Amino acid sequence: WLEPRTQAVLKRLDRLAAQSLVFERGYTPVPLCRPSLACIATGLYPHQHKVTSNDPPGSDGPGGRTTEEFRKGREAMNRHLEAVPTLPRLLAQKNYSSFQTGKWWQGNFARGGFTHGMTRGDRHGDDCANRRRGSSSALAGPAVGGP
Repeated sequence: WLEPRTQAVLKRLDRLAAQSLVFERGYTPVPLCRPSLACIATGLYPHQHKVTSNDPPGSDGPGGRTTEEFRKGREAMNRHLEAVPTLPRLLAQKNYSSFQTGKWWQGNFARGGFTHGMTRGDRHGDDCANRRRGSSSALAGPAVGGP
């Protein structure tokens, strides 16, 4: 029932999974997106990488996410992740490329150490959102690989 192209992609993904370490169970120390993603990227707990919430305090108040205070709080949270090693940064030091896709709360993908990615602005994968809206350029870019 799948298109031939989709079947070919799935076969390649199945082959990759067979040659890879597959995590059948995943657990997170915090039930929020941003801190959970920071845990995956760093291997640290939220109290260690200091990303403990999705948004800075006060973002639900008057003006919410449009205030200068919010912008400064978001920037402070971004700097927390830049202050600790991330898997993409460690891989880049060994001449590997990495690709961020989907949800990413840290602004531009490069802030997490990724060499390529879909989030170029504030958060949530702007190129990914554009792709869902029909843009064919969202996935264009250099190939991802290693040494």
